Amino acid sequence: MRLPRSQFWWLLWAVLLAGLLLTQMPFLCLSTADDNPAEQQVRVATIKSGQTLEVLDAGSTRRTAVRLIGVDAPDPRQLPWGEAATQALQAKLAGQMVRLEFDQERDDAYGRTLAYVWLGDTLINEAMVEEGWILAKGRSPAVDSSNTRYDLRLAHAQETARLLHRGIWNPDQPMRQRPSDFRRNLE
Repeated sequence: MRLPRSQFWWLLWAVLLAGLLLTQMPFLCLSTADDNPAEQQVRVATIKSGQTLEVLDAGSTRRTAVRLIGVDAPDPRQLPWGEAATQALQAKLAGQMVRLEFDQERDDAYGRTLAYVWLGDTLINEAMVEEGWILAKGRSPAVDSSNTRYDLRLAHAQETARLLHRGIWNPDQPMRQRPSDFRRNLE
């Protein structure tokens, strides 16, 4: 049996529309966050600094170094701020299951995985900046990165910390040298 031309086009449109609707309905998808290459669930093993941690992949003993995207933490040798930032991140994440969210660039020049770290609904990168432990990198010619998804949130968090004199913004004991400048002077 051959369909009349008008019925054929209606049937074709119906099939295409049904396919489009099915791809747009997340509750019909069988994938989970673990299947999403833009996210990964991991357990925090150790904290190396205010912006770097080591995580264990689910069901593995392999450790991966992860650096928080969009931030610059005081070097651990940049006293007292480096130790304070490390301890703050330790208090938040030690032994916790976290979700890593990736952006455009997945690794840095040192082989660390670059990620936004989520503990529940809290973006740890943002929380650390807002509490005054670390700086938001922001967009500038010196920062050549395509990882900019949360730049505005981080900038807002930094402005909040600065206005409330939190951590490195405390006028009684301010951090006078940017972490990147401190590290450059060590070389």
